[in-house]
Amino acid sequence: MKHYVRIHYQVPELGGELLNIAELEELSADACTMVRMIELDPSETITGIFIDGRVIGQANEPMDTVPHPDAYNNFEGITATRLSQEAFEGLWEEARAKFPG
Repeated sequence: MKHYVRIHYQVPELGGELLNIAELEELSADACTMVRMIELDPSETITGIFIDGRVIGQANEPMDTVPHPDAYNNFEGITATRLSQEAFEGLWEEARAKFPG
């Protein structure tokens, strides 16, 4: 099952925050794998993407296995908001135009 989610991380040790828009593939009730990811800066400018196991632009490489979207709110400093597939695909088109490689 696919999930589309906006994940907002507070990163005090870096003095800021991270924002990702992700397509996740469910592995279990607790875990997913990252399929595609868009990374944005705090002003919500797209800075990079992740697809097919590689980062294009400036983005953090995700772990192989990430928490299920239902679990993100259990972590301090992380919030997750579900997106529709259509909303994700619209943002993905914008990201791919910026990072065609």
